[in-house]
Parts: sequence; structure tokens; C-alpha cells
Amino acid sequence: MGHEDTELTCVNHPRSATLVRCSNCNSPICVKCMHETPVGMKCPNCARVQYAKPKDMGRRYAAGAAGLLAAAVLAAAVVPMLGRFSPLIGVVVGLVVGAVVRSIGRRRAGLGGIAATGTACGLALGFLVLGAPFTYLLSAPFLFPAVIATAAAAFMASR
Repeated sequence: MGHEDTELTCVNHPRSATLVRCSNCNSPICVKCMHETPVGMKCPNCARVQYAKPKDMGRRYAAGAAGLLAAAVLAAAVVPMLGRFSPLIGVVVGLVVGAVVRSIGRRRAGLGGIAATGTACGLALGFLVLGAPFTYLLSAPFLFPAVIATAAAAFMASR
């Protein structure tokens, strides 16, 4: 019984011989058509679907940043009503802000840094809007709980 070797040619370039197939649709693809992905080589059509996601991620990060700033400013407005801004309140504020960022960002990885930065900026902005002097932002009564809130927000958003 003879075994015939058939030469594969690229679906887009019929004159190009290849041994590679798209990891998604199994079409033969040449070097010109290959798109390297974490799961192997893909043809231009299958790779196009994957490359559409980073644009969507930018919108999610922007929505997450806006949501966390709003949550942090709101938290800064609520904290004075609760009395002294203690470390325990910092943990609660951070966890709430981190949960908001995580929810808006649809639980994607990489939101911890955004949550931490936004929490720090949002708390500072919130206290300044409420009339706190700028020097208050450099004092221990603000910095210690703010660092705790920032760490808690980063933790919660990264889970």
C-alpha cells in the first residue's frame, strides 16, 4: 500500500507550501499569514477575533478607573461622618473600592494597580473637595489609613 504525500498550500497563498495549520480552524497557513498567539499559530481570520479584545479592555480599564474615582471620592465624603478616619475604616473603604473596580472591570487581571492608584487619588481629592488643607494629606492621620485603604483596594481588585 503506497502512501501519497500531499503538499499543503496556504489557503490565502496557493503557491506557498506549508506544514503549519491554524490552531483554531485547522486551515493550512504560510509564514506570511501566521499570527503567533499564546495557544499557537492562527490564520488572519481567527487571529482577528483575538486582537479585537485589547480594544475592549481599554474601555473596561477606563470604566474601572472612573468607577473607582467616584467610589473613592464618595468614601472620602462619608468617612468624616463616621468620625475619625481609622485603619479599620481604611480597610472597609479599600475593600469597597476594590470590589467596585473588580466589578466594573469584569474581574480581569491587572486591575490592582488601577484600584490602588485610584483609591489614593480619590481619597485625596475627596478630602480636598471637603475643605481639608493640603498639608492634612501629608499627615499621619490621613496617610496611615490611606495606605491601608490603597492596599486593601489593590488586594480586592486583584482577587
